[in-house]
Amino acid sequence: MFVPPPAGAASPVPPPADVGSPMPPLEGVDPLREDVDLDYPGEKEPQKFYNHGRKILALEQPHEAWFQDVLTASGLKDLCEIGYTVIHNRMLMEFAERWHPKTSFFHLPHGEVTITLDDVSCLLHILIRGALLRHGRMRKEEARNLLVEELVPDPLDAVEDVDKTHGAHVRYSFLVQRYTDALVAARYADGDLAEVEIHRQHGWILQHFQMIIGWGSMQEYIEVWPRARAFIPLRGIQTVEPYRVYLDHIVAEDTRYDAYATHCETRLFDDIALFSGWLACSSTITVPYLPEHVIRQFSYCQTIPRHPFVSVRLGLTRRQIDDIFADYQNHMVPDEARATRIERD
Repeated sequence: MFVPPPAGAASPVPPPADVGSPMPPLEGVDPLREDVDLDYPGEKEPQKFYNHGRKILALEQPHEAWFQDVLTASGLKDLCEIGYTVIHNRMLMEFAERWHPKTSFFHLPHGEVTITLDDVSCLLHILIRGALLRHGRMRKEEARNLLVEELVPDPLDAVEDVDKTHGAHVRYSFLVQRYTDALVAARYADGDLAEVEIHRQHGWILQHFQMIIGWGSMQEYIEVWPRARAFIPLRGIQTVEPYRVYLDHIVAEDTRYDAYATHCETRLFDDIALFSGWLACSSTITVPYLPEHVIRQFSYCQTIPRHPFVSVRLGLTRRQIDDIFADYQNHMVPDEARATRIERD
């Protein structure tokens, strides 16, 4: 799970204003220098994490082929089985305190770690190639038309909900109602009248820091499932102190770097995980992705990495960022950084 910087913190590099506009560099400072403090002054506000896992898991998921076949074809079937109904806010807060937004690393006593594209693939079983969203910024009128075309037969319903959100999006309750209505209609059409009634980061932390407290293992877990399903967060610790002590004294031996050794047959390693550069989503979210700096997470001997600016150049437009990612094979971690494999027991 990606942990963003605290609310109000300055971004290391302002995101592109739109698809064709360049990303303006910060004037007079190197945003990746350790001695430049770009964070906001004063005490940090307490973090609050919102968890909608319980709501999602409560949605009915029909077992009939007409539903499961479509879900499988979408590539999201495994994702529907993942969700933590318990969120350890204090644990996430301590990791967030160690997050470096300029480089996308967690800074720990024994070095840097990050969430890699391989983590995303193995934990969630979703694709790590291509674009997450195929559209740019959308106006309210376009959102209404799309809702009518794809979800809502009555244009007035689409207009009403878009107006309530004051933007090109709808409420969760609106989507739940459409989902429920679609299931009911499908079952009536199928003649099944008796049945017409009606989630990061936790996974990444538990996968790589398995000595941390507050979780259990799912005894029934099998490797064909996403790795995020192997853990069960437990209720209990509501203070930050145990997590702070753990992270302040953690050593390399406490971090599991070969977390997916037994999962490789289910989820083959995709070399795009060794791409080095900007990752982007929509027209406003861009983050540096620098696996060369944490190459030991890929079972290679850690070498001295290149300067981050070699990979995450400033002044790129969003279109250039997309083109570089599409041409990832020419923007990989250099061969010399992958020269020595680490043999693990």
